[in-house]
Amino acid sequence: MKKINLLKTLFLLISTVALFTACDEKPTETPSEEPSTSTKKISAIYDLDDNNALLAKYIWNGNKLTKIENYENGFLDYTETFTYNGSLLTQYDCEDETVTFSYENNLLSKIVYTYSGSNEWEEYTVAERNGNMITRFDIKVYSDYSKRKTEKRQIFKPLQNREAFFAKLAGRNTKETEIDELSLEFTYSGNNIVTETWTEYDNEYGDYAYRYINTYDNKTNPFKNIFMSVVDAEYWSVNNCLTITEENGWDSEYPASSLYATNSYEYNGDLPVKATITYPWDGGIDVYRMLYEYK
Repeated sequence: MKKINLLKTLFLLISTVALFTACDEKPTETPSEEPSTSTKKISAIYDLDDNNALLAKYIWNGNKLTKIENYENGFLDYTETFTYNGSLLTQYDCEDETVTFSYENNLLSKIVYTYSGSNEWEEYTVAERNGNMITRFDIKVYSDYSKRKTEKRQIFKPLQNREAFFAKLAGRNTKETEIDELSLEFTYSGNNIVTETWTEYDNEYGDYAYRYINTYDNKTNPFKNIFMSVVDAEYWSVNNCLTITEENGWDSEYPASSLYATNSYEYNGDLPVKATITYPWDGGIDVYRMLYEYK
């Protein structure tokens, strides 16, 4: 699951789908930088810090994304596939992960994650919406702790106390199978998610909540409606995220706030063609630069 974890922790809320370590000897592809318009679709991502090495290809059938090919060291590493019923996405597959989507009256009602060879699965049920906009998911995480792996898949964004948080969940369980209950709430400004609030409900230790605050540009988000993870604000937002602020324990007496990431872009028309993503951390900063190609 490491490759999936990498994508869903490093690139949550950020306009990209892959990041791999550079190697001087690997083959590269030269991306084009033709004029972009908002009617074009993302077709490839390249690593500007590694001689324009190819990171991902997007394969479309009309307006439907059918496949994402992810590359490492210049060679195909793994593939993500998308299955539809008419215009509705019904299944996403990536290595040992399968995600299914259920609908009521053509509106999303539930998302279920399952993993081959694992006794853990997750259910995201749409609990509240404002018109067509989802404002709340109720989440249940089913776990067989007798067979629990040390490296549990993280359904959350990275937290400074992430290890302690999940250690608490693992340490308190004496049953072989247990259900952890959570909620995810969105607030919007226009068609962009500006806050994401996670709450874990725990009768024994007390509820725990944290949230993310997002700001955006006014340009077209090329990753809108491309499924990566239910917790990706970019999947639900029409513009490109600029800053992400994390508020840990925001509903407590002593909340901790910190800048999680900043993103800057170069545009061609209404679309971003270059992205610089910066992650501050205690020892300094990590910076990643990517080039987007469209067709």
